Amino acid sequence: MNDTRNHKSRPKRSFRDIRHILVVLLLTISGALLAQSYSGAIRGTITDSSNAAIAGAQITLTDEATRQTRNTQSDSIGGYAFNALTPTTYTLRVSAKSFSDAERSHIILSTQDFLTLDIQLAIGSTSNVVQVSADAPLVDPSTASISTNFDQQQLEDVPVLGRNPYITAKLSGVFVNTGNPQFIRFADQNGTSTTSVAGGPVAANLYLVDGVPITDTNNRPIVIPTIESIQDVKVQANTYDAQVGRTGGGVFNTLLRSGSNAVHGSIFGETRQGSWLANDFFANREGVPRPDSPYYNWGASLGGPVVIPHVYDGRNKTFFWIGAEGYIQTSPYTESFAVPTALERTGDFSKSFNADGSLNVIYDPTKTFTDATGVHRTPFQGNKLSSDRVSTVGKNIASYYPLPQLNTPTGQYNFTGTDNVRDHAQEVTIKLDQQIRPWWNISGSYIFYEALQPLGNPLGTLPGSYSYTYHRQVDAVQVNSTWILNPTTVVTARYGNNRFPNLIAEVSQGFDPGTLGFPTSYTSQIQAKFFPTIFPRNFSQLGQNTDSLDNWKSQIVNGTVAKTLKRHNLTFGGEYRRIRMDFEDFSNAPGTYTFSGAFTQSSPNATDDGSGSDLADLLLGYPISGEVDITTFLKTYLDYTAFFAQDDWRVTPRLTLNLGLRYEAETGLKEDHNQLAVGFDRTATAQLAGGPSVTGGVLFAGVNGNKRDIGDLSLAKFAPRIGASYQLKPKTVLRGGYGILYAPLRYDPIGTLAPGYTAANSYVASFDNNQTSAGSLDNPFPSGLEKPVGNSAGLLTGVGNSVTTYDQNYHAPRVQQFSLGVEQELPGQIALHATYIGSRSINLNPSPTSSTPVNINQLNPSNFSLGTSLGDQIANPDYVVGGPGIIGQPTVARSQTLRPFPQFTSVNLFVSSAHADYNALLIQGEKRAGHGLSFVSSFTWSRNMDSSFATANSISEFRRFRTSECL
Repeated sequence: MNDTRNHKSRPKRSFRDIRHILVVLLLTISGALLAQSYSGAIRGTITDSSNAAIAGAQITLTDEATRQTRNTQSDSIGGYAFNALTPTTYTLRVSAKSFSDAERSHIILSTQDFLTLDIQLAIGSTSNVVQVSADAPLVDPSTASISTNFDQQQLEDVPVLGRNPYITAKLSGVFVNTGNPQFIRFADQNGTSTTSVAGGPVAANLYLVDGVPITDTNNRPIVIPTIESIQDVKVQANTYDAQVGRTGGGVFNTLLRSGSNAVHGSIFGETRQGSWLANDFFANREGVPRPDSPYYNWGASLGGPVVIPHVYDGRNKTFFWIGAEGYIQTSPYTESFAVPTALERTGDFSKSFNADGSLNVIYDPTKTFTDATGVHRTPFQGNKLSSDRVSTVGKNIASYYPLPQLNTPTGQYNFTGTDNVRDHAQEVTIKLDQQIRPWWNISGSYIFYEALQPLGNPLGTLPGSYSYTYHRQVDAVQVNSTWILNPTTVVTARYGNNRFPNLIAEVSQGFDPGTLGFPTSYTSQIQAKFFPTIFPRNFSQLGQNTDSLDNWKSQIVNGTVAKTLKRHNLTFGGEYRRIRMDFEDFSNAPGTYTFSGAFTQSSPNATDDGSGSDLADLLLGYPISGEVDITTFLKTYLDYTAFFAQDDWRVTPRLTLNLGLRYEAETGLKEDHNQLAVGFDRTATAQLAGGPSVTGGVLFAGVNGNKRDIGDLSLAKFAPRIGASYQLKPKTVLRGGYGILYAPLRYDPIGTLAPGYTAANSYVASFDNNQTSAGSLDNPFPSGLEKPVGNSAGLLTGVGNSVTTYDQNYHAPRVQQFSLGVEQELPGQIALHATYIGSRSINLNPSPTSSTPVNINQLNPSNFSLGTSLGDQIANPDYVVGGPGIIGQPTVARSQTLRPFPQFTSVNLFVSSAHADYNALLIQGEKRAGHGLSFVSSFTWSRNMDSSFATANSISEFRRFRTSECL
């Protein structure tokens, strides 16, 4: 077949020269290329009334919006193909000698649609034009993949909370979002990404904008385009196309809207006023009035040809589209807290009662004694702390609690606060399209996004309780270029550059902990100043140890070559991606301390006897644990390379095979200066200073022959894909397929990834199993704070404390997908399909969001027979005078000495030990728009069995977050 353009305006030799140069450039670029694409194709066969092939028919495809055309001829078997098409609405016209012309208009081509349009010509004069059915077939026999497309009109019409286009994927029937349903607005990348598609791993999907990946190391879309700038979103699952990679199940393929020869625009605004809403249940219960909480959402768009009067007329070649959206949301956040009474703040617990009415007796940890029945303490006289025993720091911290509103048992909810949380976000999208030559088109888009999202402070005091603010900003650039090199060959190339700085700051940012009474030797060494985080057992938390500066970046180059050879539509391509995560974690910079009441209860081992108080421990300055971190700025990244080959082979007019093979190579996370741990050696030995030899230790990047990157992800992963689609009847299609996908790992910006480069200073609470306190909050680290020592300590890094890293044998998650189904076109332009969908996943992280490691420093079950003697204090075999953490304690619990690595309190590894099996029946009906009606409806009956950890249910945690609604 032949695809031609009108090239009379330039010499033929010049075109060949340029074409050859472009081929060389594209092949050079393709040395590092993938090609996830939004482009589609229209293919088919030209026959006469007896179904005989018509060779040499002239075929013209016209973009109805821009009037740009492409031409080709049918080949010897009547076949034709237009590859690498921009999704839009087309008109197809066919002419052949001795036959009447045929025209098919209003052909809607959506993102990555591959339409099969067979045209039958009638004998007659070429002056006669036969109008063929306007609509493309509802039941497409050209692909075995499963997908659901949402065009701009559907996105506008479907009531989507927060105007988040990706949440419309719920209608696909293969989408499960596991995040908090309150945070799925277009400004909520985290809530949007916690999604499983077709049984794939949570937060392991691929997000594309104009063919360019926009996912970060958290596997989130760094930006969610406004509906005002979207042409369509295709949710792809069970995709048997080798172009798709680095996903565990789903692809959200977004095409931004382009301008046309006609000027189009929109403007909208909506509001929700607080007076229209009911009060919060808990606020009503406590008599708190409904706060004023208005919500405003607005947006606009404008697009058309670029025309500068008397200077430039861009009709038919230069187009623009600009879209913008923003919101200001004021949300009432009501929360109940347990706060101390005025007497309790002074250390007077004489009127502090438990829920059963008994006095909450507090005991003196300095008057601990042992008799035949165990360890005991003497109560404080009058159930009051003497003023000379009260810690200055503890008393000052307690003063930041508000006074109670209700008279309740001690440590129970007695204060309800409400905050009007005001957050906002805005986004602007600009897209330009240019036809440089009839055979060369380029487009470029830029998305700017900014959001300020405070979590609110209903406690109403400076430290707050779980109170901090997100400040996010995104710059995303996508560039596409398409060349038609010859009648059967189309080349596309893409480049993307994304930047996503994210500042998380405490509500008390800038607060000097020295004003609480901490010594200068302490405050002069901490990295960031805000209120320390206090975790009591019964009373409410003060502060929140969440503070960091993160910056995600990515650069992408990818491309494809599409070639048509008779019945074979071949696509080759590749991609290179560098995804960066630069960060420094200040969460535990000023200190995090936990108080349990262990030091003021009747015995260190007492349970539920109504004695002791976490507040009393705070006032005495006796935390049960604590930590201050000094961190290093880390510049981490990973490299991803892939190549693929795909053949969509129309074996017969009824049978199409989709055959593909993909090769992927992805490194684990690296750091520019090798400031990273890459594993834990379970057998290596090292000598403690002046002490015994110990087994096990952290492995550092690039040291002693160690790898530079995390895990064992393999640089030679092959992913075959096979699909088949058979047209049983004109309106009935059977389809099925099988494919292997490799899901991405999720990397969080946490300093524990770099032990040695993060000095985790653990507070030593006791040397005698909490019988007496070993330190005081007034000077929690009298010897000063340890600074990061890098990898200089080698295997002894982190001894005495806990260490966290990735298992060096961590493997790349692998997902096998398969499906089998039937699709039928019904009267009224309704398509109905029933499909079995299955997946088998291995090498998964047991934590669905990859944020919880596994502690391998556990007792062997054979030791459980020792019973209570496991808690006996015995001589520490790893004791080092002045050593850090647990190795600095002369005695330890017997259980500690029996652990595999007793020199560490815990050894936390991210591992790939989980698996999942998913089976589902999907029934979906879709009606194409007509007479003002369209719909997509799905029913899914599924079962997912996995070996992952359970996670908190967002609904059960509802009161922890503020109420948030959008119209």
